Amino acid sequence: MPGIHKQNGVAERKNRTLIEAARTMLADSFLPNTFWAEAVSTACYVLNRQVDKEDQVFLDELERLRSKEQKNRMLIDAELKLSEGNLPKKLRISLLQARRC
Repeated sequence: MPGIHKQNGVAERKNRTLIEAARTMLADSFLPNTFWAEAVSTACYVLNRQVDKEDQVFLDELERLRSKEQKNRMLIDAELKLSEGNLPKKLRISLLQARRC
């Protein structure tokens, strides 16, 4: 049936990647072809744990949000200390200036 290969382009590409990775592992380790199933399984395991561009964008955004959240927590802690009067004068001034922004 013509066109079937074109419709399965992504799957075919992933299969070729798995086969090539398994061949490379077997060739580099000098193991016989009887370990083919284990090599494909290992290649699949490794490839599934790679970070792609979409995952990296998500991880970068998550890290940005975490650092922003940590900064907000530090600011709240500093404001609590300020209200209790337990903050050094230099930090009090910089905190008051940050509040104005």
